Amino acid sequence: MDEQKNMTPQEGYQTTEELLENETNDDLTDAEYQAAQAYTETIRSVIEKENEKESWLKELYEWVQAIAVAVVLALLINQFIFAMVQVSGSSMVPTLHDKERLVITKLFYTPKEKDIVVVKSHALGKHIIKRVIAVPGDTIDIHPETGDVLVNGEVQNEPYIKEKLRSAGHALEYPLEVPEGYIFVMGDNRNNSQDSRTLGLISYQDVVGRAALRVTPFSSFGTLYKNLEQAE
Repeated sequence: MDEQKNMTPQEGYQTTEELLENETNDDLTDAEYQAAQAYTETIRSVIEKENEKESWLKELYEWVQAIAVAVVLALLINQFIFAMVQVSGSSMVPTLHDKERLVITKLFYTPKEKDIVVVKSHALGKHIIKRVIAVPGDTIDIHPETGDVLVNGEVQNEPYIKEKLRSAGHALEYPLEVPEGYIFVMGDNRNNSQDSRTLGLISYQDVVGRAALRVTPFSSFGTLYKNLEQAE
């Protein structure tokens, strides 16, 4: 015991310098240190690449999601709100001409007299563009000599037609009261149009929408009802 009490710090304990020296002796060699650094860099590089991959996949997913939403919205808009159509043929001259593009509205649409509408013709197996002449409850008649169109006994003012019709067709007998759920349509080019005179009445269920705007050609861009507004 006495010997231990009389031990100097150098004999019984290690100084701070000695502890640091011993710890230094346990450090990695330069080669081992470089190998450890290289391994660390490799791990860091792998992690960064994985993060970049995850970021790229996340961005791709967001793009796919955005495109999917846009497509769904476009389909819904086209199905229920409005759509773009192209005129085919000359049955609506002089109001519309072949290959013109129109915007049609669909949402909450109820056909009205003198509206231009796109309808599905089962007889022709295609969509056609015509003008509404009479709606449910109206009585339509066609004067056999003058070619005038009468709705509820009144001769119609039709500034939009190319010329008065020469034939009342063979599908219907006049005067005719339009029943509920149907419309009577004709083309503005009366003598070069297949319409209700030959195809019969059009069901509300076959009305696609109302032509609201001409988009092309750009020189004719605008509403389709200027002649009616001027006539009024």
